[in-house]
Amino acid sequence: MRLTTLNIHQFRCLDDVHLDLHPRVNIITGENGAGKTSVLEAVYFLARAKSFRNSQADKLIQRDADLLRVTGESDSGDRWGIERTQGQTRLRKNGDKGDGMEDRVRSFPVVAIDPGLHRLIEEGPTHRRAFLDWGVFHVEHAFYPCWRRYRKALDQRNKTIRTGEQGIENWESEL
Repeated sequence: MRLTTLNIHQFRCLDDVHLDLHPRVNIITGENGAGKTSVLEAVYFLARAKSFRNSQADKLIQRDADLLRVTGESDSGDRWGIERTQGQTRLRKNGDKGDGMEDRVRSFPVVAIDPGLHRLIEEGPTHRRAFLDWGVFHVEHAFYPCWRRYRKALDQRNKTIRTGEQGIENWESEL
């Protein structure tokens, strides 16, 4: 799937932007601070419901604005949207509420090649695993529900170990 249109409203320094995207190549140019990276970040936010630059989604909302909105239409005719107010993110697909992240990330195979990519090498296995997990999901879609169950069981197992509670064998069998 590819985006054919992109609309950005009150996202970082971008007030109201509408782009009709070319099916092959799109080149974004402009002066420093004009918002080129913010356009790329908005596409990533539409696809992943998070930023590749900042872990605090509320900071993506333009100053003195109540919300941000990013929408796009795909070549398949689907309309995707994400809206963020302080503390709440709402996802939309074709105007309906609550499309799951699984459907969204399956439709938008987006990877950010950013200055933080060096962390794959420098900061240990956590970043490498996350990067590889993301790649595997796009090759084998059945991986995502299994990965979510695994992450939940691992988190519960680790919590059980930290708190000294009984029942670790339940989480071990799930893992």
